[in-house]
Amino acid sequence: MAAPALALSVDLFDAGHMLDTLRLISTPTLLVHGQDDPLMPVPSEDVLHYITVDKEDKLVPLLLPNVRHFPMLEYDQFGRLLMDFLELQDIGAISIKERWRRRTR
Repeated sequence: MAAPALALSVDLFDAGHMLDTLRLISTPTLLVHGQDDPLMPVPSEDVLHYITVDKEDKLVPLLLPNVRHFPMLEYDQFGRLLMDFLELQDIGAISIKERWRRRTR
């Protein structure tokens, strides 16, 4: 059942409308995209420039390596990334971090 819904979502997706909407957002926004997404291509430099020009401190695109279409399910550190976004004053400081490992004594 999920596969037809996903296919229909992809077919009906209007990239131009989405980009224009992202351009209008004035609140801090983290745009997360999987580098290996088979459904949505990685945004080009021109696209990233369009949505971030004059908003570099408000809209931060982040490309996750080895992640496909569902970063919240496929990226182990997604929760940490989300917490960084919610807690950091400067969202431009958000970065992909190495996996956290507990030190033992």
